[in-house]
Amino acid sequence: MNSKSTNTAVTLSLIALFILISGCVQKDVPQKQFIASDDALVMSFQAGSPPDKVFSDSEFDIVLQAENKGEHGLALGDVRFVLTDAGFSNGQSEIMKNSQNIAPASQAISGEYLAGGIDFANWNGMKYASVMQVTEMKKIPARVEACYPYETKASATLCVKAGTTAKCSDDEEKTVANSGAPVKITEFSQIGSTKTATGVQTGFKFKVARTGGEEYKFYSNVADCPTLSAINANIINVAVDMPKTTCSPTTAILDSKTQESDSITCTISFDTTSSFEKVIPIKLNYVIKQSTNKDIQIIPLPK
Repeated sequence: MNSKSTNTAVTLSLIALFILISGCVQKDVPQKQFIASDDALVMSFQAGSPPDKVFSDSEFDIVLQAENKGEHGLALGDVRFVLTDAGFSNGQSEIMKNSQNIAPASQAISGEYLAGGIDFANWNGMKYASVMQVTEMKKIPARVEACYPYETKASATLCVKAGTTAKCSDDEEKTVANSGAPVKITEFSQIGSTKTATGVQTGFKFKVARTGGEEYKFYSNVADCPTLSAINANIINVAVDMPKTTCSPTTAILDSKTQESDSITCTISFDTTSSFEKVIPIKLNYVIKQSTNKDIQIIPLPK
């Protein structure tokens, strides 16, 4: 054998050895690094707006701050704020919408936490509105509800196993990464791979669970904020953003006690003869309704 043939044979042997050792001949991009948050919007009243106490004929302002502490951005007009208590009025609409885009919280490449956007809803010149004369001090709550669409992004890495030499495992629980949000994917497991006429089919299953506080109420994203009803409550829409994927069911219904869904099972097919790892992106879409309130003491006018 001449020198050229020998070099070619050595090169081919090294390539074959590398494939044998690595097992997976393709590598997918790494999963995104998400922030550790179980929140969406966090609402609070500005100090003194509303005040703790007012005379029954005094005007005052109600200023609500809404900060996005999750990783889903909200566009102009996405959020509907409603001053729901009829005890106060300024003669104008009690409904307001966010006046600007509310950016998501995020994590920089350096690992630094980047705070999300903040917006304000203002009701100016409010007064005690009851026709009943105040004869003694009493408390009346100022209550604001918010309603808006939100999304959780999640990902997990599957092992697409076309042969026995693959180093990854296709039949085990997998780590799942979730974006900052009050609903997340849990208990993600791959079910195993089978050969098909055109390649490989594998399966996976997972659950959806509440991780955020009880102030967040969830509804299917087919519901519109003004017309939310119990029929849409605790329903999370699920979408796997990959071709040749089938999931059942496509909605997760959170149990009222455990706040967790039954398992969702998916199958996905790949046209391949090689083994590799693949990041699977999953989206959860839903509508959030939440509220906050503050008691205001109404002081009767001096006699």
